[in-house]
Amino acid sequence: MSSPIALHTASAFTPWVFISHSSRNNAFGRRLAADLRAALSPDKPERVWYDSAPERGEEESSDMDTSADATTQPGGLVSGMNFPREIVDQIGMRNAVIVILSPEAIRSRWVQYEIDQAISRYNGSERFAIYPIIYRACALPRSLAIFQTLDFTQADADSTAYARQLAELVTRIREGRVALSESAPPFDLGLLPEPPRLIGRDAELAWALARLRTHETTAVTALRGMGGIGKSALAAIAIRRLRQEYAFPDGIAVVLCENLRDPIEVLRQALARFAPGRRPPDADDLPSLAAIAQQLLVGKRALVVLDNIEPSWPVERVTGPLTTAGVTLLLTARQMLPDAVVPLAGARRLGLLSPGDALLLFAQSLGRDLSTLSDEEGGAAERIVTLLDRHTLAVRLAGVYAAYVSSEYQRPLTQVAEQVASDVLGIPEGETPRKVGAVLARSVDALPADAQRLFAALAAFATGEFGHQAALALAHA
Repeated sequence: MSSPIALHTASAFTPWVFISHSSRNNAFGRRLAADLRAALSPDKPERVWYDSAPERGEEESSDMDTSADATTQPGGLVSGMNFPREIVDQIGMRNAVIVILSPEAIRSRWVQYEIDQAISRYNGSERFAIYPIIYRACALPRSLAIFQTLDFTQADADSTAYARQLAELVTRIREGRVALSESAPPFDLGLLPEPPRLIGRDAELAWALARLRTHETTAVTALRGMGGIGKSALAAIAIRRLRQEYAFPDGIAVVLCENLRDPIEVLRQALARFAPGRRPPDADDLPSLAAIAQQLLVGKRALVVLDNIEPSWPVERVTGPLTTAGVTLLLTARQMLPDAVVPLAGARRLGLLSPGDALLLFAQSLGRDLSTLSDEEGGAAERIVTLLDRHTLAVRLAGVYAAYVSSEYQRPLTQVAEQVASDVLGIPEGETPRKVGAVLARSVDALPADAQRLFAALAAFATGEFGHQAALALAHA
């Protein structure tokens, strides 16, 4: 069983809980809600939302507990409300949903509606948890199969068993932890950080999403362009949109390929994301790994992202087994990939930003609205983005640097423009655009001496020679 994943830091997390259930399980549900309120928020019972009224659109029956209604419970649905809208609003403003599962709940259209809303929220947020609990034995809905369940089937007969499961549930909720089952699909959204805003890439994003939504495994999608141009940021936005849409229910795996040139290792990392316990396959030859790909992936709707593929290695040795197994692929690379891997229609080159988009990005990174810049500041901003060739990362770094020196040293944008001009002329061309190097160097120079040394030392973490003792020595220093 996999370890619970922490979605929040305990010190900063305040639970706001929605309980989904069938009203035919109200006796248990009200008991659970009361105990959770006592444990999580005795002074603010509204933090645990529970509706104890009979289900809308259903006749009351002899086994339906209606001894309490919404008027006696903090939270709940009352006459006159738009019930679907209220459910959407309540789930939307809470950070945890408990689903009480039973045969009655499985048959309830309202419980299914609430599950759908919760899954949609979970797919679109990295700070939202779902806790399925089994009250009476039933089939687990497919959409909840990725989560470890808590067993409350003995709750009515064994108070000790109930207390034990309640304590575990309370601990997970307090700490904002969600436990995934060992066979849960991977959703590696966190490996590609989401940019605060994607500027100037709407057409490329729409194109990539349209291709990926078709689930055509023979049509690999690739984004290429110079370093720092925005390929990974665009991929980050795309996979979050696809996750929200539940387009790939069997997983979205991300392999960071920078500094990886062994196709066997890349393929092993990709397959490990779908293997039980996330363990890499023992095999180290292509035919064996291709067979494992078939076992793990055939019949699944899954997406694998290979980010920042290094040049000059046989990428087809990775993509071949994955597409043969039915996986959809999204690739990012600085270089053009072989036609045998990516058809001409499947590749999109990300170019430099337009002048308007570059100015918008610079202003955003500066922490200003473009319309608030004076004529002099606007002219300096235009000069800066022009000097930087409207390169995405260079423009963003320049904006952040300009904001810093303006705040700390009251340095105007015109002076920053002069610095950018002089630095650019002195930076040699290389694989990394010289504008990025120029602005980054200037940004690092602005740091205090101790911070500069730490910045340089941290760069060593990515090398194979940097081991445990070196890390301890750095921390001590």
